[in-house]
Amino acid sequence: MAGTLDIPTGPAFLAIVKTVGLVVWLGLLCILLGRRLLIALKVPFTYRLDFIVFSGGIGTGVLILILFALGLAGLWRTSHLWGINLGLTGLLLFFNKGLFVKSSIEASNKRSSAPTHGLTDTALVTLIVLFLACYLLETLAPEIFYDSMVYHLAIPHQWLLAHRIVATPHNLYSGIPFNMEVLYGVGLAFAGPVLAKLLHFATGVGCLATLFAMARRYANARAGWVACLVFVSSPMVALEFGKTAVELGTAFFGLLSVYALLLSQAETDAIGKNRWLLVSGLLCGFCMGTKYTSFVIYPALVMMHIMHRIKDPSFSAKTIIRELIVLTLPAIVIISPWLVKNLVFYKNPLYPFLQTLFPNAAAMSDVKSLVSDAHGRDMHAQFSSLKGIWDFVVEPWTVTMTGRSDSDFIGPAYLAMLPLALLSLSAISRRLLWAFGVQWYLYSLSSSLVRFRTPALAILAVLVAIGWANEHYPKWIRRGMLAGVALFSFTNFTWANLIQYSMEGWKVTLGMVSASDYLNHSHSTYPTPYFSAGEFISTQTPEDAKVLILGDGRSLYIDRPFINATLFDTHPLFQWANDSVDGEALARKFQAEGITYIFLNAAEANRVRNYWKGAFTPAGAAVFDQFWQKHAHLVFHDAVPAEGRFTFVYAVVPDRAPLEPGASKTQNIFLEILAPH
Repeated sequence: MAGTLDIPTGPAFLAIVKTVGLVVWLGLLCILLGRRLLIALKVPFTYRLDFIVFSGGIGTGVLILILFALGLAGLWRTSHLWGINLGLTGLLLFFNKGLFVKSSIEASNKRSSAPTHGLTDTALVTLIVLFLACYLLETLAPEIFYDSMVYHLAIPHQWLLAHRIVATPHNLYSGIPFNMEVLYGVGLAFAGPVLAKLLHFATGVGCLATLFAMARRYANARAGWVACLVFVSSPMVALEFGKTAVELGTAFFGLLSVYALLLSQAETDAIGKNRWLLVSGLLCGFCMGTKYTSFVIYPALVMMHIMHRIKDPSFSAKTIIRELIVLTLPAIVIISPWLVKNLVFYKNPLYPFLQTLFPNAAAMSDVKSLVSDAHGRDMHAQFSSLKGIWDFVVEPWTVTMTGRSDSDFIGPAYLAMLPLALLSLSAISRRLLWAFGVQWYLYSLSSSLVRFRTPALAILAVLVAIGWANEHYPKWIRRGMLAGVALFSFTNFTWANLIQYSMEGWKVTLGMVSASDYLNHSHSTYPTPYFSAGEFISTQTPEDAKVLILGDGRSLYIDRPFINATLFDTHPLFQWANDSVDGEALARKFQAEGITYIFLNAAEANRVRNYWKGAFTPAGAAVFDQFWQKHAHLVFHDAVPAEGRFTFVYAVVPDRAPLEPGASKTQNIFLEILAPH
């Protein structure tokens, strides 16, 4: 692999500098924003690094709220977003003039007695930087992650095309809290999918900074580097750095909320305690705003605080309730905009779930299939037998020993270090164990997909690092375990990079191939490419064109307003055709919806046809064919079977016959694919 890598070409290097520069600017903007708010709240700090990571977390969350408000106000235009973010930066620089003066925050009074930095620490830092640099090669490549092309990036892309946050009732994912996706929207507006990927990467770096800050405070600096290495070298986590998922953002907010709660528990002053509880609640809300499954952070915080408080000699139920209210209210305030948005758009605050409780004929989805696709846990099957219960209990061992994909390969370091942590539980470690255990348990109840538990693994990384640093263990045990972690990290690193190497995104990053060439070829996680058709639509159709997408749930790289549906939603075409009396009635429906082009990915439609079989009634199929024969005029096609490319673009015309003389009938490929075999 190393022999095939080269230094980036000049244009590739400039592209890297541009996108990295933009993410650094946005990161600094978040830190400045969070810093001002924390100063206004008079939150007490001891360590400078703590001030920075909490500023970054709070600032990122507040920037998301600002972007969300701009989207609701119809201000999601690239020029508006540039102007507002630049203006906000200037304003924050003015109000953060103290940033350029020596800070009063010092950490010398709580420094560990361990050496501040030695050869071992240098080796650990070198490994972490090496891993991040290699992951960055994939991060800087075009996005081909299926989920991103369906919703993580596709929906904010659709909002940008509409210049506002709009309802997308045929994409059930749009009901999920979208804090990270809102952030990706500004990335798409400023520099495209690569900047959005870098923003997710940046939240991963934020996780590492928080891991180090926590482990250093409760153990020593070396434990901080160990925590970072354990987390960043896990293959499952490593591959998250290279795509626009949400797990790293969820982990960043969740980890900070746990840390803030620990700091509140250490405060003896009631006012200082309440300020940290407020910060923990805000970060809890930002974490919950990344996805529904991340709601588990709230019960984890509650249990962690209750178990701490009941051991206090001055234990009082009234005090606990009062403190939990301070924690809960800001979390509710932060998550509520997403629930209100769903209520307005879909008449259901928890859309797409609870559709029987909140019926809405305009937005009904196959949630059962969605849950199955996300490896939803079958509770009855799992817990109706002793074997099922045992399999659930030993799942941490099972996934460690058998995991081999980017969804379940944790790596052996966690399990190897866990005994050291459990045999030397300090008061802090016990609270971290509650925070980890509740999240792991609740995440595992919702889904067997281990990738969803990345936020819990971040907490576990701190826990095992603190356990490893316990000075009661002989040096030979600690050194042996550290050597083992380094070995495990190299093994994991090799596995993760073999996957990234096979995806070939690094070729684009280094300028060896163009982005369009890369996106026109299939890859292991990117079947049936359609970029050439998307490029045609984006460059060869009028700006006021509107596209109906058939056969593919993905829509990223199609830069015209569109109508589409996921595999778990009823495509509007089926309803329109089934409700129309003939082809002309369907044509009038197309006209009413403003649809001027149809994009068909026949290869993808064939791959996923089982999701849509039976969607046309016999009469609806006949109506659709009548419409197709008269009104669908082929203007583009790209057929390369070896690459899995079989795409078509049709203009919707009053009558195709004059445009295709001699062609009395045109092939209705989509109908043929869905016909019974």
